[in-house]
Amino acid sequence: MVALTSAAGLVGFLSEPDSTLQAFALERLNNDIDSVWTEVSGSIGQMYVLLPAVVGGQHVAPTHVTPV
Repeated sequence: MVALTSAAGLVGFLSEPDSTLQAFALERLNNDIDSVWTEVSGSIGQMYVLLPAVVGGQHVAPTHVTPV
């Protein structure tokens, strides 16, 4: 898979009502967080809230994000 150069489109997918798009965005952002951190940092709260709903209600913390 090609590395992300911008997270803007994926961050936009987080606001979509379609959980498939949200799941895709969360997975890609999580995989490439090191290269897009500055774009994603403002959306970490939204990502953390969406994650349990998108993965079927299981509470799974993002790999690279630790809640404070």
